[in-house]
Amino acid sequence: MWHNIAEHKNKYQGGSATITGTGPSDDDFTISGEVLIGVNRSIALSSKFEYVFVDSIKTLEVIERWLHYTKYICMPIWSCEEMTQNNKLVQKLKHKILLFSLIYECPAFYAAPEYSLNDSLLHIFWGTVQPAIHFAKLLGVKAVKFYGCGGKPDAKGNLNNPNITKIFGINKKRITRTKNDYIKTQSNLANIADLLNLKIL
Repeated sequence: MWHNIAEHKNKYQGGSATITGTGPSDDDFTISGEVLIGVNRSIALSSKFEYVFVDSIKTLEVIERWLHYTKYICMPIWSCEEMTQNNKLVQKLKHKILLFSLIYECPAFYAAPEYSLNDSLLHIFWGTVQPAIHFAKLLGVKAVKFYGCGGKPDAKGNLNNPNITKIFGINKKRITRTKNDYIKTQSNLANIADLLNLKIL
């Protein structure tokens, strides 16, 4: 049976969340808050994730051996096309997968009252971190803390967490794309949190 993110609405009403990406600030990672939300390869950082967002079947396959570290895997609805082709891994993990729909809008769309009318719909404009923030709002949290999302390189110029890079292997193409994503993320995190009325810890 497939599950939907809407089933988790207000599960952590009034609480706080930690959201992790794969950037170098993961080196300082500590769990802060009631719920831990990861994005893609950050699944390797902890055995205590409640939710991990993956952006495709391909990403799911890459992180397969860490999947027992998370209670729920949040996947966009476009993956359903491959699910109907009986993807063995997806079928195996069906009990863990929470589906959501994506809408590509500019950040200003958050200011519109209708953004939350569909509890199965998460918004994206510049990366997978954004739907994770929107999901935190759906969970009812009031504050979020970020690791590995800001986009600043470490002292050695790394844009990805070195441990995550070593574990999974991230090629030059991926690093280039991640750099661009991080630049956008750095400039938008505070704005999105403000629009969603989420305090940044």
